[in-house]
Formats: sequence, C-alpha cells, structure tokens
Amino acid sequence: MLRIRLLQTIRLLADLGIVRAILSILFIVFLLYYSYNQCMIFMNSIYVSMVVFCVILIIHIGRNDKHFLKITYHNYKNILILEYLFISTPFLVGMLLTPHFYIFLIFLASIPIILFINVPVNHIITDNVLARGVPLQYYELKSCVRHSFYSFAGIYTAALAAVFFVPYLSLILLWLLTAVISQCYSECEPDAFIKGKFVSSSQFLVHKASTHVLFILAVILPICMAHVAAYPHTWVIIAAFMILITVNIVFFIFSKYAFYEPGTKLNFNSTLISIAQISIILPFLIPLPTIFIVKYWGKCIQRLNIYIND
Repeated sequence: MLRIRLLQTIRLLADLGIVRAILSILFIVFLLYYSYNQCMIFMNSIYVSMVVFCVILIIHIGRNDKHFLKITYHNYKNILILEYLFISTPFLVGMLLTPHFYIFLIFLASIPIILFINVPVNHIITDNVLARGVPLQYYELKSCVRHSFYSFAGIYTAALAAVFFVPYLSLILLWLLTAVISQCYSECEPDAFIKGKFVSSSQFLVHKASTHVLFILAVILPICMAHVAAYPHTWVIIAAFMILITVNIVFFIFSKYAFYEPGTKLNFNSTLISIAQISIILPFLIPLPTIFIVKYWGKCIQRLNIYIND
C-alpha cells in the first residue's frame, strides 16, 4: 500500500508539472518556516498541534475508503497513521527544532487515538446543511462543498479555533480554503444555466463575480473580525487579505468563463491559479491575478456572447 501511495505521489507531481510542483514545494517550505517560528512559543506549540489534530480527525471521519483498506490490508491502521503523519509534517516538523519538541512526540502518540473514532457519514445531514447554507445560485460552491464537505468544515473550524491562539494561522488556513474553492470553478455548467437570464455578457460577469465575492467574504468575515478583535494592530493586514481574496475569486471566475465550454472540465488554467495562490508568500506575484482579470475580461465577453446572445 505504501508503494502505491508513493507511486500516486510521483504521478501527482508529474501531473502538476514543473511550475506547480515547485510552487507546492515553496508553500510547504513556507509552512515549515511558519511552524518553526510559531512553535518557539510553548503555548503556540500546543495550539498548533491541537488545530492540526482536529483537521486530521475531520479528514478521518470524512474518508470513505476506510472499510476498503480494512478488508484489503491487515496493517491498514499503520497505513492510516503514516498518511496522517505525512499530512501533518509541514505544520509540525518545525517543532522538532524548538525547545518544545516533546509536544510533537505527544502529538505522534495521539495519532492512533483517531483510528478508534468512527462517526458514520450521514450524507442526508450534510446535504441538508448545504441546502440551508449555500443558496442555489452559488451552484459551483454548493456542488464542490457537497463533495468536499469535511475538508471545508475541517479547515474552517480549525481557522476559527486558531484565531485567538496563534497569530495569522487562521489566515493561512483561510487561504488554503480559497485553494479548495478555486476547484469549484473548474467545471463548466450547461449553457441553460446562463441563457435567457441576462441581457448581456458583461451584466452576467459583473453579477456573477460580485455575488460570489460577497458570499465568500461573508463566510470568512467572522474569522477575520475575530482576528482583528484578538490582534487590533493587524487590521490593515486583514483588510489587505480580504482584498487579495476578492481579487482571487474574481480571477477564478474569469479564468473559467474565458475558456467556457458547456458541460466540460477545465484543467489547463490550474497553473495560473496555483501561482495566484502562492502569491501570499511571493509578493511579487500579487499583481498577476489582476493582470489576468483585465486580460480575460474581453475573452469572457467574447466567449459568453455565443450563449447569452444566442
């Protein structure tokens, strides 16, 4: 099984391509550096460990392959432990270089506890939560969250829990959440979803971008406000962070409709989206999404005119 996971990792890196693989590595290095800095403080070491533990717990609860692993591999518990350690490494391995390295050892000892927690996934409940929480007009988000409910719930809960304990960790988790959100715009809806509802392509784009931005900002606003309440001097950073989120969401939407094909899945623009996401640690890349928003506006109009003005 470990050999299969290794091959899957190699295949994933190959599918990512050189640019996205390098960007992914840079982001992991950033997490290692951030982990090291934060974990120099004793209480931060505990808080970071608790947040990562909760995220892994939610991932474990949401997995649908546990039964398959159990009947296929006699050492499936060891496989799960190694996978969870691999997930937590970027967040916690920096702790080994601090005076509080023993917290990491305690975290290692706590991982097997997760394996004994088995909450049956009730998709009716998750669907009802989504039906109440995500209006139908945000069908991309609704579909994506339905398929990744526990990922969304885990990251959001961890960000909310971290806000009063570890400065900026909640913002990093929210940025990871936007990386998940970017995948919501990789699938093109049928043209029936956009025909006859708008008088022009520009009206459609403005409405789509503005409503989605406002909805997503409303979702992350409680965490951002809590961060300002806990650390009032960071209000400028929070404001800049929300502006970056806004620009990226508009970029995700425009990169979809610039190459819109009804009922298809877009894969070729993922490199640009990855670069936009990595801009949080490489500031010279920050202008890139704005540049492409301007560039894609005309392409979106031209593409959508085929369907809206049909």
